[in-house]
Amino acid sequence: MTSPRPFLHLLAAVPALTLVAACATDAPTDSGLALDVPTTTPIAEETDPTTAPSTEDAPTPQPSPPAEGTPTTEPTSALPSPATSLDGVALDFDTVIELDGVPLAVALHPDGESLIVAEKTGVLARWTPQPDGTYDRVEPLLIDLRGRTSTGNEQGLLGLAVAPDGRYMYIVYTDVDGNNRLVELTIDGTGERELLLVEQPYPNHNGGHLAFGPDGYLYYGLGDGGSAGDPLATGQDPSDLLGSILRIAPDPDGDTYAIPADNPFVGRADARPEVFAYGLRNPWRFSFDPATGDLWIGDVGQGSIEEVDLLRSFDGAAAGSGANLGWSAFEGTVPFGVGNPADAIEPISQYTHDEGCSITGGVVARGTDPALEGVYLYADYCGRWIRGLIVSDGSVDVSSEAELGRVESNPVSFGVGHGGEVLVLLESGEIQRITVS
Repeated sequence: MTSPRPFLHLLAAVPALTLVAACATDAPTDSGLALDVPTTTPIAEETDPTTAPSTEDAPTPQPSPPAEGTPTTEPTSALPSPATSLDGVALDFDTVIELDGVPLAVALHPDGESLIVAEKTGVLARWTPQPDGTYDRVEPLLIDLRGRTSTGNEQGLLGLAVAPDGRYMYIVYTDVDGNNRLVELTIDGTGERELLLVEQPYPNHNGGHLAFGPDGYLYYGLGDGGSAGDPLATGQDPSDLLGSILRIAPDPDGDTYAIPADNPFVGRADARPEVFAYGLRNPWRFSFDPATGDLWIGDVGQGSIEEVDLLRSFDGAAAGSGANLGWSAFEGTVPFGVGNPADAIEPISQYTHDEGCSITGGVVARGTDPALEGVYLYADYCGRWIRGLIVSDGSVDVSSEAELGRVESNPVSFGVGHGGEVLVLLESGEIQRITVS
């Protein structure tokens, strides 16, 4: 595509993508978990992004080795042959969990078979596999935050990640004041400890996704603070935690967390040391390729363009350290706000609102079916389609991105279960296993 700005490429040039006219809307919705809800009424007057204690000088702990049976995102040296084309690939969707509420996150339990599911209402529960391939909920709940969680349009129990050592898990939820709270729990749901409070000036663009990287550190995505158009200009401001992906080292034996010594903004007075990448509007789900360590991000657009960002990992280095994803100077590749940052990273793919309304970032399929090997699967909330995307030599061509199927309810998240099975989470309350027809 012809870029309207100079880019610092982590990828080779992306070939032309056909973009059609977008419908520039930011319409409220009663159920759109990743959609914009424009408002001019702030929840809190203060714009200080966090009240967490400073940990800039904390030592950087070494990541603990995984517990026996715990999956790891450590890149492997010998990869299966990747899929080279999506021609003829069609997906099936089998319901494995049915909930009364909305599932927003799922993680594999350290036993390697059970699932931990986070519901929007604030419920966190363990689910065990049954002979028929479905899962049953284990009582009692791991934790019940229903009295402490706000559950407006884009709020709720938003994020969940299990530590590589299998002893702890981490969640993000919006409290009754609408602020994001990052909490550490022991794997049985006890031992609750708050690590970070981030004030949210508006009720949308909370982000809230969590994932452990191949380096053993915890990555935490935050939206730009909400409303529409980035009114607080957080997107291009690495001194603010909003509009960023953070990278921290939780310290169960300390007060909160440590800052990895190789974080890109350590020692800079004009940036927060927790910030790993910035220029994000609302990173609604990101994930690491378990085989390569590449970081994939689905960033929700304003009123026209949804984008997929890919930050490559080279020689084991953290993927995309210090990356600027462009918001709010740009929406996708189109100029949007003020400025023309020369270091902004171009999306690997984008689509307009003629095709959907709000991206749901997904995962790279590994070890499940040769037709999906190395394929990035993602979705759109309104379009209800699931697309596959293949990157070859740093780019995507028209034969390497295709719609592979549609679900019957709005897709709100993805996850990976036992044996690498890909799961899609639906607003109807269903969690479905994705297979190839």
